[in-house]
Amino acid sequence: MSASPRCLLVPLALSLAAACHSSEISAAGGAGGPASGSPAGAPGNAGGGGGAGGGTGAGAVGCADALIALDRSCSMNTMPKGFTKSKYAVAQDVLNALTTQYQGTMAFGLNAFPPLPSEGTKCDAGKVYAGISLGSAGAIASAITAIDPSVKGNMNCGTPTAANLEMLAGYPPLLASGHEHNVILLTDGMPVCSGETVPRSVAAIERLRSLGVRTFVIGFLAGANQRALDMMAEAGGEPQPPPAATRYFNAADPDQLNFSLRKILSRICGEIPPPACPPTAPTCGGGTACPAGTSCASGCCFPIIQ
Repeated sequence: MSASPRCLLVPLALSLAAACHSSEISAAGGAGGPASGSPAGAPGNAGGGGGAGGGTGAGAVGCADALIALDRSCSMNTMPKGFTKSKYAVAQDVLNALTTQYQGTMAFGLNAFPPLPSEGTKCDAGKVYAGISLGSAGAIASAITAIDPSVKGNMNCGTPTAANLEMLAGYPPLLASGHEHNVILLTDGMPVCSGETVPRSVAAIERLRSLGVRTFVIGFLAGANQRALDMMAEAGGEPQPPPAATRYFNAADPDQLNFSLRKILSRICGEIPPPACPPTAPTCGGGTACPAGTSCASGCCFPIIQ
């Protein structure tokens, strides 16, 4: 269910029509400096008031907001067949482009898990590296670069999905009243760490939903982990709409990751238009099946890549 569009309050010098109707408003990214005690080169942890505007300025205006929960486990360093970059680098490109394009329309923040080795173990909850705020694209871009898991000192090879989601249930900006909040979980597989299970992750997502926070799940080349991610997507209250082969939003290649994120953003914010199928992805549904080697996702036939 999409949030009701609401016009952003802007200075009178700007065009009111542009503020209300343009889907490509771009605001200057205003990032706060590193919080005290942050690792060298890493942005401040917005959970303590650092990062982009402290994560408290989004609640009163604009569309519902989104906190991106990015998997930075070591498997995100792999470069799948047909890719020219690692999964993490592809996610970085797509997230940077979309947050830059829409940072004036809706508020974004960045959470990533596991934390850096200097911040915790591979099985600990992650951190919020850029607080939820309008104009946060610069802070998000800096954070994604600073915590890149391909950098030797940044590697922390676990996937503590449940621990991270449990932590987010206590993150104040996601609980602020008067505004709708969302989590976009971007992961390439199942929870993997001591004490981590799929039911625990599902329960954590259900807890967020009980607090009024919806969770969208994107599986980035998730392979055989489809049922686990389907369960998480259903628990989040925002599964991929039919026609689709999975309940989570699948991303088998860079084009589909871009499409899935745009589809989710359009569901969160009515001011963001839904994407059309890419030229290489024919439409499906309504009795139209996908060609061999492709799978239906949100009405488009994307290649099956394992």
